[in-house]
Amino acid sequence: MKIAAVLPFLFLISVHQARLSGFLFQADVKSPELEEASKLSGEAISLFANNRFDDALKPAKQALELREKVLGREHELVASSLNQIADIYVAQQKYDFAEPLYRRSLGILEKKWGSESKYLTATIESLGLVRFAVHDNGAAEKLYLRSLAIKEKALGPNDPSLEKTIRTIGVFYERIDKPGKAFEYFQRSLAMKEKEFGQNSPNLIEPLYNCACALIASNKPSDAQAYKSRAASILAPAEPKNRGVLQGSAIYRVEPEYPLDARRRRVSGTVVVEVTVDECGRVTDAKGLSGPVDLVDPATKAARQWRFTPTRMAGRPIRVIGTVRFNFNL
Repeated sequence: MKIAAVLPFLFLISVHQARLSGFLFQADVKSPELEEASKLSGEAISLFANNRFDDALKPAKQALELREKVLGREHELVASSLNQIADIYVAQQKYDFAEPLYRRSLGILEKKWGSESKYLTATIESLGLVRFAVHDNGAAEKLYLRSLAIKEKALGPNDPSLEKTIRTIGVFYERIDKPGKAFEYFQRSLAMKEKEFGQNSPNLIEPLYNCACALIASNKPSDAQAYKSRAASILAPAEPKNRGVLQGSAIYRVEPEYPLDARRRRVSGTVVVEVTVDECGRVTDAKGLSGPVDLVDPATKAARQWRFTPTRMAGRPIRVIGTVRFNFNL
């Protein structure tokens, strides 16, 4: 069985932070209730940042109630609270709870600012993440591209602030197995990073590997080598790091065949396989460490086909060594 995982929640968190830091809505009235709502919202932000999602919900909802009471249901500060609550639900993987809140927020912002305002883009991208998480890739694609088009029109196609959205779209295409499209966006992200940091900055390591990995997935390893070599010339590849059990970071899994002879003889148990994973999240080596002898070979063959979320250290893709487990149950 093959399993594809959703976009990393690091992208959700970056969108959430961008919404908080990119602009601040102001109320046209002042009241103790709004001051309390602001404090509650700040408390929710702090709890969210510390992954205390259940605890963050209460103050976020209280802030929404106070803002609706004072400002009505159509104020942009209400939209901000709706986004905050929806972000928490997405972090909890409660997408059915999050989506209507994002859509209500988007409606408020569209009414206030128009359908092509840059103030809509963080909410649109959050909706894209939700649609991707529920496997509606077509809708997710339209939302991400809409956000990018709005930003390009408002800021210009070469504005540095577009880079995060462009990179996110590249990751989206990578995860839906469209590596050619992913490469287009990763290449554009790389060009923007080069313009910002120069040709030999360590900040180019990640976008260079993004390009290389997309080309490898497109069966163009020779083209990918140029990007990997350039990355190595900027910063030598680090030695593989031991990361323990890697099961949770898998984005593509293949379950092993259960040998018929082993079934007949009622051989069962758990096989532990050690894998070496490259900067692109692909397995370059696998060997059985423990388990019934008759089951080690099929487990190792399956492990070689797994793919993982690339591991990064200080933003730099690195190779890792870890283990995966396969349970053979009769």
